[in-house]
Amino acid sequence: MPIWKLEPIATAISDDAWAFSRWFGSALIRAKTPKQARKIAAEAFRSREGKGRKKKTPLTSPWLDDALVACSRVPVSTFRPDGQDQILLPHVIEEFIS
Repeated sequence: MPIWKLEPIATAISDDAWAFSRWFGSALIRAKTPKQARKIAAEAFRSREGKGRKKKTPLTSPWLDDALVACSRVPVSTFRPDGQDQILLPHVIEEFIS
């Protein structure tokens, strides 16, 4: 299964959609498609802070927006390509899922 690198675009960090994320750095995700990698990141890094913002929904996650987060396939990695869809980096993900 491919490994994808999701990387916030520096000029886009100030966008309001970042209120929906607890993570603002790069991430490595094993998933079948870039779309699936983005969905995994959006769910795992979801923040409750953005709930009260007008005209915004959890679907506004920056991880789903290619104008805010670049997504590219990692050609060579120390991570194994076989296994379940999952976030490989950052390792701090355990703190997000509780």
